[in-house]
Amino acid sequence: MKSAVLRFEDKPEELVLIELQSTAYMEDGSKVTDQELGTLQLKGGTVVLTNGPRSLYGSLQELKSPLAP
Repeated sequence: MKSAVLRFEDKPEELVLIELQSTAYMEDGSKVTDQELGTLQLKGGTVVLTNGPRSLYGSLQELKSPLAP
């Protein structure tokens, strides 16, 4: 299991659980640890993770059984 630290520009209205189903690696072979994976934005119901010219698209979903009330 991998974890990431998110940094917010402003105080967040709420916190969300983010699940990425992907494999990340650096083109130069360096470790992914302490590297910035990009900017995460919510645009409507679409979630976009952008790093330079690359973008990953996902969706925001309500959990049927949230981990916390």
